[in-house]
Amino acid sequence: PDACTIIRPDNFRETVWTLPVGDLLYVGRATEKKLAKYGIHTIGQLAELPQDVLSQWFGKVGAVLHAFANGRDCSLVAPKDFSEPVKSVGNSHTCVRDLKTDLDVKIVLYALSESVGARLMEQGFLANTIEFTFCTSDMTKWGTRQRKIAVPTCLSKQIADTAYALFRESYGDWRQPLRKIGVRGCDIVSIDTPRQLTLFEDVEKMDKSLALERSVNCLRERFGNKIIQRGVMLLAPELSGVDAKRDHTIHPVGVFTGGVSVNWGGYTTKITA
Repeated sequence: PDACTIIRPDNFRETVWTLPVGDLLYVGRATEKKLAKYGIHTIGQLAELPQDVLSQWFGKVGAVLHAFANGRDCSLVAPKDFSEPVKSVGNSHTCVRDLKTDLDVKIVLYALSESVGARLMEQGFLANTIEFTFCTSDMTKWGTRQRKIAVPTCLSKQIADTAYALFRESYGDWRQPLRKIGVRGCDIVSIDTPRQLTLFEDVEKMDKSLALERSVNCLRERFGNKIIQRGVMLLAPELSGVDAKRDHTIHPVGVFTGGVSVNWGGYTTKITA
């Protein structure tokens, strides 16, 4: 009656397990669709699956899903004003359709890199390393590639170009269509951190690029993501329509900081990232 639902250890099965599996954190549309193929439609059905089966289907995330569905989280309660130090800034996206060409990947990479660059700039960071992740259309194969860049950056074009180069090197033969890709800026430092300039750096050009990108980000923040776009984005509106920055989800700190314990063949470990 007072709009509060109390979930206790003795009633969470009756309260939560009857809900659709798509209501569980980390179960997106693609994961929900794959679970449905196996006859898994509720959180309770997911919780009753053996953990090793879910790990076989989804890798590390499978163990996390199993813990979530069973209400397991052994992380310490953090103080009200506690915040984790930022170690990386990234976005990934499960696309509305399969990515089948280099152009498809480039369009989504630009959309994601613009979000990553804007968030780095907002928080006053530069990334020394760019990471590209991918997952195939059937969600069974995935991979991660990283590259350290010569000059730390928060510029979306540099981030996208590096991620695209990693894609070409790691998945250029197109063994299978992709459905999910991600971009991350790692090994981040403060934008004010002193550093030795490289011999061929054009500092004036870099300052102009930063000022231009800052202006673009301000326009998008005020008028929406589509107020200004790269020409390539117009070639596939269904792919470029994603607004990764606004849709970005901050997951609970406890999820990947020792809060989820899982069992692997008799050995107990904790999921970290």
